[in-house]
This record gives sequence, C-alpha cells and structure tokens, in this order.
Amino acid sequence: TTNRQCTEHSLCHHHPLQYESVLPTTTSNRECSQVTTCDAVHEYELVPPNDRNNRVCQPYGQPCITGFYECVAPTGGLDRECCPLTECGVETNTFESIAPTESTDRQCQALTVCNPTTEYASHALTGTSDRQCASITTCESDEYQTSAPSTTADRGCKKLTTCTVSEYETVAPTDISDRKC
Repeated sequence: TTNRQCTEHSLCHHHPLQYESVLPTTTSNRECSQVTTCDAVHEYELVPPNDRNNRVCQPYGQPCITGFYECVAPTGGLDRECCPLTECGVETNTFESIAPTESTDRQCQALTVCNPTTEYASHALTGTSDRQCASITTCESDEYQTSAPSTTADRGCKKLTTCTVSEYETVAPTDISDRKC
C-alpha cells in the first residue's frame, strides 16, 4: 500500500465574495461558489449571504394598484411598499389640492366655510377645487327683495316702481314686495 498524501482544505475567499457550497470531508476538499449578485433594477436581497449560504434575491413586487401610491421605493435590500392614498372630500371637510402620482400621496386642503348670515357659495366645491364665497347683496333703499339668499344663491333685488304724476300709491312697498300704483 502507498502512503496517503494529505493537503489542507482550501478556504473560501471574501474578495470576490464566496460561500462554502460543499462542506469538506475527510476524503474531499470543500467547494466554494461565487455569491449571487442581485439585479438592483429588478430584484432586492431577501436573505443576505453568510459563510455557508448564498444570497437569495427576490424580484420586486408589482407596481402599486389603484388607490395606492409607492411610499417606499424599492432598493437593493427592500421591496417597494404601497400605502393607501389619502381621501379628500366633504366627509373630511377637504378637497384635493395636489393630485397624487405613482410615488406621492394626494394633498388635501380644508374647505372654505361660508358665513351663512353674510355669505353664499358663489362657486361650488368640486373634488379638486374649493368653494368660493361671496357677500350676500343688501338691497338699496329704492329696491325690494325678489328672492331670498340661500347657501348657494345671492339675494335678488329689483328697483321699486315709481308712481307717475297721474297715479297714486295704493299699496306701500315692503322689504319683499313692490309698491302698487
């Protein structure tokens, strides 16, 4: 019989990064393999490599669905994160002041509230614009009110009838009615 020749087991290197893919035995050397590099455009690192395990790469998830925006962009170590869009509307007393994008939330702004005793909404609110308030008209001393103001309409006023020299007043005017001649 012949003498055995022993050699030291080889070592896996850290540059370039390797991991031990096959453990050594008493009759065989260890095997080293290159650590997988994730494609940063399409993948992120799900499990980092160590001395005995390869890196595990995971494809980035699908883009965010309708009603969500990308609140955390995908990176080499994390998948994208989708967050629900903020809701604006009458229920929250807000309107959309800045529209959302794929990577930003919508911005809401508080609705203007008209003073019901002195103002009316001259322009109604929409999903993306605020209401506008205007002062309620006050009828002049030579006018009477033809329509009462509401939350969305101004007061209507009309000039009082003036009796001619050949007429006389049969019914006096009020704030809400014309004179009769």
